[in-house]
Amino acid sequence: VESSRGFRHMMRERQRREKLSQSYADLYAMVSSRSKDKNSIVQSAAVYIHELKVAKEQLQRRNDELKAKILGHDAQQQCVKVQFEVDEPSSSVDSMIGALRRLKSMNVKTRGIHSTLSGQRLTTEMNVETTIAACEVENAVEEALQEVERNQLPDSEAPFPGSRSAWPQTSHVQNVF
Repeated sequence: VESSRGFRHMMRERQRREKLSQSYADLYAMVSSRSKDKNSIVQSAAVYIHELKVAKEQLQRRNDELKAKILGHDAQQQCVKVQFEVDEPSSSVDSMIGALRRLKSMNVKTRGIHSTLSGQRLTTEMNVETTIAACEVENAVEEALQEVERNQLPDSEAPFPGSRSAWPQTSHVQNVF
């Protein structure tokens, strides 16, 4: 019994050493170590990992620069996401044009628009670049939407209970960058 216990221990130790030797051999194959001694292999691996981290950081910075260049992003301007919904718009196209004209008059650059008209609800999300406070952008969009709706309704169609009184628009602005 004692000898079989010792034999099992010896075999497990041999397997552990073989596994460790194979791991060093694999590591040696991946890094350019001058020597095959374990210390040199580990030192070469540490240097190689450091080089990879530096390269990763450089690539990340370059990626960020390219993204900013593609988007035309100015570091002094903040990017915000403007979201608005208009229930039962008289004209969804006019609502969009009104919002875009208002943003243009404020020198706000629109970078992306995603709009959906489902049923009687216009839902729009815009990514804009601006130096103006986000709340001012939100207020301007709301005013533009209300103005479009007022201009679309003839004077004889005054809102009455149960109809589109107060023009049910909602908008929301959030920071993107």
